[in-house]
Amino acid sequence: MDSILIVDDDLVSLNLMQQTVQAMGYQTHSCSHPKEALVWLKENSCSMLITDYQMPELNGIELMTMAREIRPDLVAILVTAYSNTDIISEALKQGAFDFVEKPLKPNYVREVIQLGMAFKDVAVDVSPTVTKGHFAKFSEDSKQNLTATKGEWALIDHEYISELLMTLDKAHFLELVNDAKNSIQDQLNELKDGQCDDSRTKAILHKIVGTASSLGLKKMSVEASTNHQISLSERRRLVPNEIASLEEIFLESLDELLAF
Repeated sequence: MDSILIVDDDLVSLNLMQQTVQAMGYQTHSCSHPKEALVWLKENSCSMLITDYQMPELNGIELMTMAREIRPDLVAILVTAYSNTDIISEALKQGAFDFVEKPLKPNYVREVIQLGMAFKDVAVDVSPTVTKGHFAKFSEDSKQNLTATKGEWALIDHEYISELLMTLDKAHFLELVNDAKNSIQDQLNELKDGQCDDSRTKAILHKIVGTASSLGLKKMSVEASTNHQISLSERRRLVPNEIASLEEIFLESLDELLAF
């Protein structure tokens, strides 16, 4: 049976991807750190690698490149929470079969995995054909997204959550919600303590973006992503009103999500 290695430092995203893949009948192994994944690959085989892009020490493209040195026939899929065409273009150049954007829409994830497994079994490299249209649509969507302001985003992504509830039973969904709630609240509390340097601030905001995206907290994800970019460009910590705004959006989003 084909097995799939899943790597993501955000545990909510990792669990969601693992449940989606296991529901397709594949065996999975999950790692929350890229170096842990490389150690595992040296002693185990798998057919596919699904990896997040932004992780500590190694990003997803670096992991994919090193993993394919260990397992040259590995089919690699990159997961990203950021609409960055440069990252996607580089991943495809480095041999990624395709990419998946957060939030992880189960139906699309299944489609990409099925295509990847089919690609694994043929001798002809069809990946440029498969990904060309997806990348073009991604580029166009990214341009359109740039015209939207934070205030125009809905609190939650209703279409995505509806699809998620068709894949997960209610108990698993509520478990994900609880995990995400605890994770994001812990991150916000750390920001409020005021002890984070700019590097730690960026790491926290990245994790919030990933967790919020995985759960369909649309406005929370956009707000955290915007603050992440500000932190990157200005090399500073968040000020209290920025943290308060994030927390307010988070609490409003949770209320709407639980009432969905």
